[in-house]
Amino acid sequence: SPVACRPCSITQVGLDVRLAFTVPPGVAVGFYPMVFDLCSGASSCVPMTLYQDQLTPFTLEYRDLSSPQLVAVAPSQAAASGRAVLFLAVTGVAELFTSPFTVTVAGQQVASYGVATHADWVTQGPTYAALASAPAVANVISGASDALRAEVEAAVDLSLATAMLGLPPYNAGIVAVQSPAFAGNLSSATGLSDAQTVQVEVQGQFATTTVADASFRFTTYPTGAAASMTGVTENGDVRSGLDGGIRLTITVTGFAVVYSASELVVVFNFPTVSYQAAVTRLRSSSLAETKFEVVVPKPIPEVAQTPTVDVWPTFRPANKGTMDFTYWDDRIPVILGSPKPFLHYTLGGQTMTAVATRLSGVPLADIKCEFRSGLAFSAFVDPVSAVDRAAEGEGAMEISFTVPGGAPAGLAQLRVVMQGKSSDPVDINYQAVPTTPPVVLNVAPSAGKNLVRSLVTVKMQNMFQVADVSLMRVRFELPTQQAEVTSATTNSQMEVLSSMAQTDLTFNTPVMSAFGTATVRVWQVGREDLNATFPFFLQDASQAAVAFALPASGKASVTTTVEVQINRFGKNLDESTLSLSQVNVKTDDVSAGTNVKSLTIAADGTTALLVIDFQRFSPTANTMTVEVRSCPLSSSCPQRTVTFPFEFRDPNLPFVTNYNPPNAFTDGKVPVSVFVENLDTTATAADMFLLFGNVNATSVTIVWSVADPSAVSKADATVEAVLP
Repeated sequence: SPVACRPCSITQVGLDVRLAFTVPPGVAVGFYPMVFDLCSGASSCVPMTLYQDQLTPFTLEYRDLSSPQLVAVAPSQAAASGRAVLFLAVTGVAELFTSPFTVTVAGQQVASYGVATHADWVTQGPTYAALASAPAVANVISGASDALRAEVEAAVDLSLATAMLGLPPYNAGIVAVQSPAFAGNLSSATGLSDAQTVQVEVQGQFATTTVADASFRFTTYPTGAAASMTGVTENGDVRSGLDGGIRLTITVTGFAVVYSASELVVVFNFPTVSYQAAVTRLRSSSLAETKFEVVVPKPIPEVAQTPTVDVWPTFRPANKGTMDFTYWDDRIPVILGSPKPFLHYTLGGQTMTAVATRLSGVPLADIKCEFRSGLAFSAFVDPVSAVDRAAEGEGAMEISFTVPGGAPAGLAQLRVVMQGKSSDPVDINYQAVPTTPPVVLNVAPSAGKNLVRSLVTVKMQNMFQVADVSLMRVRFELPTQQAEVTSATTNSQMEVLSSMAQTDLTFNTPVMSAFGTATVRVWQVGREDLNATFPFFLQDASQAAVAFALPASGKASVTTTVEVQINRFGKNLDESTLSLSQVNVKTDDVSAGTNVKSLTIAADGTTALLVIDFQRFSPTANTMTVEVRSCPLSSSCPQRTVTFPFEFRDPNLPFVTNYNPPNAFTDGKVPVSVFVENLDTTATAADMFLLFGNVNATSVTIVWSVADPSAVSKADATVEAVLP
C-alpha cells in the first residue's frame, strides 16, 4: 500500500528544488519506487517522476541492518570496589526475554537482577516493575545522580534506535547486573583500568547468542580523607541567615563514587550538637568529583556562628571532606506598632518615638532612621536617645529622633536601619502647615450666663499644633463690650490638648455686664490672622426663663393640668419671697381659660414650679401663647415675664401620647407599644399601619382601654407590633 509523507522542508536554489522528508518506518526489505505529487490546494495534484539518472526512476531501498548487539553499558565506569549496578542495553536478541542468560564482566560471571523490555522501561510496565523490585536496583533508580540517570537513559534510547535499523518487532532490552570487585591494575595517572569486556550470553532453544562490549573501565577509590571540599549557596556565597532554608551545593574531590543520595552523610557541627542534613539532590559522582545539594538547616543555637560541615560516604567514613560554613545574623529590626505621633508638619522639627526590636546592645551611632516619600524625598536622621523596652519584644528599644523637614504632604515611610539592616517600612503622614482658619467642630455648652463663669470646651481642626497653653487667646465680642481670656486670666481654668489632627481648648467664660449672642474668636499667638470664630449666647442672669412646660398639648374642651418650671422667677429686687397671689397668667386665646393651682419655690429661692389648668371652651384645635408674670397684669416686669406655647387638640381626632421603646437597633425584631388617645373603636388590627420611614411594622394588635369597645365610638388604646 502506498505510504504518503509530506516534505518536512523545501529549499529552492535557482531552478533546483531540494526536498527533505522522513522515511516511513516498519517497511519490509525491498526496493520501493518514489512517486512525487505537485499539488495546488488539497485536491488538485499532478504526479511527477523523479530520476536518479536519466533512465532510472528514483527508488528507495530498505535493508535489514539488525544484528545481536550490546550497544551500551551504563555507567561506562564503575568503582573497583564492586558496588555499582550496571545497566546493559541489548538489541537483536529475541530470546533474551524468554531464555536463560549469563553475564560476565572482566572475565567474572556476575549476578543478574533481570531484564526489562524497552517498551516496559519507558512505560514502567511489568518487566520494569520486576526489575525495579530488586533492592539494589531500586536504590539506584530512586537516588541516582543526575549524571548517572542521564547516562542510563541515553543507553535506553540507543537500544531502541539501534533496534529500529532492522525489522519489527524491535527486540531491545535492558539487563541489570551487579558490578564485580576488580583486583587488576589501575593507572596511577588516570585512576582507570584498561578497557574491560562485558559479555551477555543467551542460551536459546537452538543456539547460543553472545554479545559483548569492550569499552567498560574500573575506577580507583580513595582510602584516606577527601582531597578537597567546597560549597556555594544559591546566593553565590558560603553563608546563610539564621533562618537557613536555602540550597547549598557541595563539591568534593578525592571522594568515593556514590550511586545514591542515601550513601552520603552530611553533618553540620554546631557548638553543642551535630545536625545531619538530608541530601536533596545528587547531581553527579565520578572519579573526578562528587556534587550534591542539601538544604541549610537553622543554626543551633540561632546565633551568628561558623560551624564545620563534614561529608563522608556511608561505606567509607574515613573518606571525609570538611569545610567551614558561616551563619550571620540577617534578622532585621521590626518596628512595633506605629511611631508616635503619626502626623507631622512638612517643615519637620517634631520629636518622634518608635519601638523597634533587635536594637539592644547596638551602639546608638549604628542606628539610623530613614524617611522616604516616593522618589522625591529621602533623609536619614540619628536617634538622640534609646530606652530599653525588652518586655515588648526581642532586644526592643524605644528610640527618639527629630523628624526631618522638606517632605511633600502625604504618606511617607519610616525605616529603622541597624548596622546596614533595614526594617520593613511603616507609614507616617506629612501634613502641610495650615494656611486657612481653624474649623470649629463642636462647642459645649453653646450658651451660658453673662454674670456667671461657664466652663466651655471647643474642639477644632486645622489649627497649628499648640505647643503651650500660654499661646492661646479667646475673645468674646458683643456690640457694647469685649472680653479676652488667656491662661493668665484669673479663674480662666484654660487647658489645651493639641495634636495635628485636633485641638481641644477648655476655658471659663468671662463675666460681662452685656448679654446676647457673642462672637467668640480663638487664635494662637503669632497666627492671629488664622482665627476660629463661633457664636456663644450669653444669657441675662436676671431674666426669668421657662425650663419646661409639660404636657405641651391637651384636648380642647377638656381641662389639662400643666406643670411649668421657671428659672430666676422667685426673687425680686424689692421682695424676698413670691406668693401665689403675685403670679398672673394670660393667653391670646379668648376661648381659653386658665387657673393657677399651686406655686412651689425651690431651695435655691429663684426656681418656681407652677401647676396651671388650661381649658378651651370651644371643641376645636388651636395653639395659644401663654404669658406668666410675677407682677400685676397692669404692671410691667419684663425680667420676671415669660411666655410659652400650648396646643389644644381636636377632641375628635386620635393622638399618639407616647411610645416605647424610644429607639432600637436597625435589625428591629423587638416589640413596640404605641399609646393612642381617642381611637375609633371600629378600627381593627388589619386597618392599622405603623410606618417606620416607609416600612410597616408586623404582628400588629390593638389593646383597648375599655372592656367593651363596641359600646363607645372612641376610646384610648395601645397598639402593639414588632419593629421592622
